[in-house]
Amino acid sequence: MNAAEVIGKQGDDDWILEPEKHAQLLPPQAGALQRVLKGTAVSPLVVLYLRSDKEAIRFQALYKKWGRREILLSAAAAFIGASILYLAGSAVEDTWKPYVAMIRTPLLLVQAGCVAAVATVKHFLQQGKFFQKWMQERSKAESVRIEYFETILGMRKVGIPRNQEEGEMGLLPLQLEYFRRYQLEMQMKFYCGRASEHDEAARKTLGIGAWITFGAALAAAIGGLRAELGDWVSSAAIVGLVAPILLGMQTSISRLNQNEQIAGRYKITEEHLRRCYQHLGEARTAAEKGDREPVFEFVERVHGVLSTEHQEWLKSWGEGCQQKCESDNHPARDVTHG
Repeated sequence: MNAAEVIGKQGDDDWILEPEKHAQLLPPQAGALQRVLKGTAVSPLVVLYLRSDKEAIRFQALYKKWGRREILLSAAAAFIGASILYLAGSAVEDTWKPYVAMIRTPLLLVQAGCVAAVATVKHFLQQGKFFQKWMQERSKAESVRIEYFETILGMRKVGIPRNQEEGEMGLLPLQLEYFRRYQLEMQMKFYCGRASEHDEAARKTLGIGAWITFGAALAAAIGGLRAELGDWVSSAAIVGLVAPILLGMQTSISRLNQNEQIAGRYKITEEHLRRCYQHLGEARTAAEKGDREPVFEFVERVHGVLSTEHQEWLKSWGEGCQQKCESDNHPARDVTHG
């Protein structure tokens, strides 16, 4: 049994850093790696990673939840305004106009409430700093994860047990295969899966936008046939008022999720990781010889790809946040949150 067979194939929960559990799964001949995984240099990193990862997920959820609420409230205010304009127009029959006058004031009050709620949500987002905290905690988590694997491989200036007892396999091949399963292959699976999910979400958003545009164009075309079809076609005007609101809301949600941009970037990252994976055989050969430098270079190459992607991720979201701040300073241009 070689080191790759001892470490095993990738599992669904390999993204979780559980060195104690991983050590228990290893056979006695992998005792050298078991001692590393149970060492005092590893456990503090696990605690830091899990804490930052949990906080990043929490702040991400808060940021997107309140961002969606801001978008929906802005759209509701715009929709009510469009409805008031439509009901006040000549398209409404005279028999209905007294009733329209009755509901106009309540609608205006609801619209005012929506506008006030949008301002409140904006204040809550800015003061809560969920976006900044999400970025900070995610950055910490990803940095600690890299440090975790480099510590296990002995690349950091911390003491790890390297003694090999009789009947045990060499430590370096086991360290490399541990990195292969719980970092490299896990990240490849993550980027592949998440790229597909974001790609599918982007296609759905594109389809919804296309149907909204089709509806608006059809309503405008029907509205121009009033002389031929009768006054009933004037009701199509409400579609022309609502369609831009729906398109604006869709655009804001798309900016919030960034599905298309993330899908493209994740595909590129997965491709780079697969190119790194092609050099795994060379690293295995070096590990069997006890040559640490080629193994370390292989690990650094993989972590270089991950670090670059993480910086691009921060840059992308940072630009999105900057665009949002600019829209906040120009409410006439865009009152929604991206």
